[in-house]
Amino acid sequence: MGDHPDRTMTRILKQEPQAILSGHSACHELGIGLVRGALPSLYFEDWSEARLEELGLRIAGEGEAPHLLFQQPPFPQSVQRAAVQGDRGKCADILQCYLDTVFHPVRGEEQAEEILRRLRELNPA
Repeated sequence: MGDHPDRTMTRILKQEPQAILSGHSACHELGIGLVRGALPSLYFEDWSEARLEELGLRIAGEGEAPHLLFQQPPFPQSVQRAAVQGDRGKCADILQCYLDTVFHPVRGEEQAEEILRRLRELNPA
């Protein structure tokens, strides 16, 4: 993959209707991201080797660091229905962001707490 991961991700989001920003990437798109340097991630239902090759990508080899993380959504229809439009393309909604990050090993708990804090600000009890 010769292109920068962010440019590659933006290109995929623009050309693939099933692609949705996920995890920390989605948090940044929604303006609530805390974590810098996490692996950029997309929900993408068909990330077979052949499909990735069509997109000009390949699966990272053994011992090679990946540039992008493709995840199959846990509930594809729910993730698609709840997705919101961001500047770069479709993005997981704030509730999915919480679920994506709460147990993430890269400051996930802190990111999830920030999401809850922002939601409380929007809807004080």
